[in-house]
Amino acid sequence: PSNYHLRDDPTKTLACHLCGFAEGDDLHFLFICPILSDTRSLLIHPKYMRRNIPNTVAMKNLLQSKDPDDIHNLSKFLNCINNVL
Repeated sequence: PSNYHLRDDPTKTLACHLCGFAEGDDLHFLFICPILSDTRSLLIHPKYMRRNIPNTVAMKNLLQSKDPDDIHNLSKFLNCINNVL
């Protein structure tokens, strides 16, 4: 659910249209957006949230997970994101 495709100028920052805070990019939706925090805590395993600041390594690990539960829950979480967008 990246906003990059909406940009005329890729150097401009687009605020998240759910929370209005940070840039509404994939990392923000998966790990940061406070509007999604309850759903995130139910569906994203804590092993991906161990660091205080989410990063691209955690996102890569989640997206490349071979664990069927992680994949299933990520799919459910992405579906939830799409439903609120």
